[in-house]
Amino acid sequence: MLATAITNALASRFNWAGKKDKRCSESKKPFKDTTLQDCMLAAAQQFDSQLTDKDFSETVKKWLRYAPERDGGIPWSRDANHTSN
Repeated sequence: MLATAITNALASRFNWAGKKDKRCSESKKPFKDTTLQDCMLAAAQQFDSQLTDKDFSETVKKWLRYAPERDGGIPWSRDANHTSN
């Protein structure tokens, strides 16, 4: 549902809470406060009545975290900051 509604380039500007991302110098916007998030949660809960807010937010957080990598940016890994000599 997320990939259909939002591009990776746009998703790269968001994180769940809107706090500064360690990997870039600019702050990100809070996805949890968007109307799109409200609509997606309501739709997902209609499809799966057992879906909790926490389950939904964890899924969205993970999807948003990897958006820059899917958009062709720097891979997110522990070794991304290390260079080989």
